[in-house]
Amino acid sequence: MPKYSPLYNSIRKFSKEEHVSFYMPGHKQGSAYDEDMLKDVFKLDVTELKDTDDLHNPKKAIKETLLELAKTYLAKESFLLVNGSTGGIQAMLMAACKSGDTVIIDRSCHRSVINSCAIFGVIPVFARQRIIAEFGIYAPVSADDLQDTINQHPEAKAVFITSPSYYGLCADISKIAELVHSHNMMLLVDEAHGAHFAYSDKFPKGSIIEGADMCVQSSHKTLPAPNQTAFLHVGSNRIDIDRLKQCISMLETTSPSYILMCYADLGHSLMKKNGKTVMDKLVSEVDLLKREVGSKTKLNFVDETLIGGSIAGVDPLRLVINFSNYNITGFKAGEMLSREYKIIPEMADLYNVVCIITYGNKKEDIKKLQFALLDMVKNVGAGFHARPDEVFIPNLPENNSAVNPQNAFNSDGECVLLKDSINRISKASVNVYPPGACAIALGERITEGAVDYISTMIKAGANVIGIEDWKIITVKR
Repeated sequence: MPKYSPLYNSIRKFSKEEHVSFYMPGHKQGSAYDEDMLKDVFKLDVTELKDTDDLHNPKKAIKETLLELAKTYLAKESFLLVNGSTGGIQAMLMAACKSGDTVIIDRSCHRSVINSCAIFGVIPVFARQRIIAEFGIYAPVSADDLQDTINQHPEAKAVFITSPSYYGLCADISKIAELVHSHNMMLLVDEAHGAHFAYSDKFPKGSIIEGADMCVQSSHKTLPAPNQTAFLHVGSNRIDIDRLKQCISMLETTSPSYILMCYADLGHSLMKKNGKTVMDKLVSEVDLLKREVGSKTKLNFVDETLIGGSIAGVDPLRLVINFSNYNITGFKAGEMLSREYKIIPEMADLYNVVCIITYGNKKEDIKKLQFALLDMVKNVGAGFHARPDEVFIPNLPENNSAVNPQNAFNSDGECVLLKDSINRISKASVNVYPPGACAIALGERITEGAVDYISTMIKAGANVIGIEDWKIITVKR
């Protein structure tokens, strides 16, 4: 190995270790592709030439790919992105809103939504969002949650929601779209975790079919495609397509990777050809795991039978394993799976371990996870110190913005200890990541509940972005 290439050497070493991948990207270290598809990868690394087309002005092969995407997702128009769903979120918000406009968002939004508001001068307003106490996670925002916020902010230009969530929970898009459109607003959906929904009737319906005006999907999360690849779909005539195209072109790199584009195209093609067969078999294997493990342990799984009628659907391939009945946190359970069983999940939180199962996984992967879960609980015992009725996500106020994000970002700041920050205005977004939901938004007044939650998560071993050495940047008084 080259001596002075620490990142390359580190990733090469990791990639050679035998383990089962339940993390993204969805190609699972190339296992979704056959050998021929992996040959001569760097020969795909070209630039905009007469024969290679141009992402910013597609006329040939790229245009054909976009037309195929639109056909698959039943969109009026589709776009291929190489800077992830973050770029799509930026483009949707920029196309739908202008500086000074208000957008209604959910508390569990990805941090890129708040960051985009800061970039474009858009004012975010949080809608109410229920907490599912048994699992310590947010339920998807509902039409009832949104109704009061819309009444309070009739000036809002758009509603921006997350569905499915990192935990695979889907909002009732159809009902929300009807409400939002009745108030002459646009519905934008962060569907980063739902790109695979179009390929089988075992999955919830996609947001474009259900009435969203625009959505963005991370093809790299749940399709056999590399990191940074994403799709943006338009679902209605409420969107100014010319403005949207201009926004995408302004935000997208002028040197897009043809390797990424080619493998995003290939991932879509594989799903079109084999997706339904492969995904339906995986759904059956996951159902079997849930029955076997559920009957022999006190582990629970996030699904509709436990959540009840508060959601419109659950992704059957988003395996959320709940450890509330055992003397172990989700963080420790995730570490155990990785260290002792060589099974690496996507993420963990205080209660849960989350596994992303995609086209790139095999039946054997599910069986190994089943064995590991049955084996590991023998050693951890019952009686988890945090009871299922304790809620670690703070019931944060809906409308707590003291300064719009752009003004907060442009203000002078000072670092203070987290414990001393209560009632001050945050100059940074604080996110427990993943999943990346906002505990404190840029421009928000910091609450005691948020501080307690963040402190609990740091002590438990979570990766908290926006806090360093127990300090937070606040607007200078």
